[in-house]
Amino acid sequence: MGRYWVCPGRGSGRPRRGGRAGVAPSCCPECPSLCFWERRLWCCRLSTPSCRHLSDALLRSRSLTHLNLRRNSLGDGGVKLLSSALGRADCALQSLK
Repeated sequence: MGRYWVCPGRGSGRPRRGGRAGVAPSCCPECPSLCFWERRLWCCRLSTPSCRHLSDALLRSRSLTHLNLRRNSLGDGGVKLLSSALGRADCALQSLK
């Protein structure tokens, strides 16, 4: 799982080396309030059983607010599990790609 900085004005990417852990990199002055950290689980071969664990994590984590699951074969069952978690008030996730 990778952690990436997303800035609508400059695109996205990992923070530069030498940056302090937990500190966001400098953002463009046009959109500082729109920038955020995103977790990416691209091409991780996630399936329905994986989504059961992921949906539990979504309900436990208050810091996981942006998640990218592109290029996974979640299947109908996996999508239903994630949808169920996303519909709960205790899920902090704000965006899912």
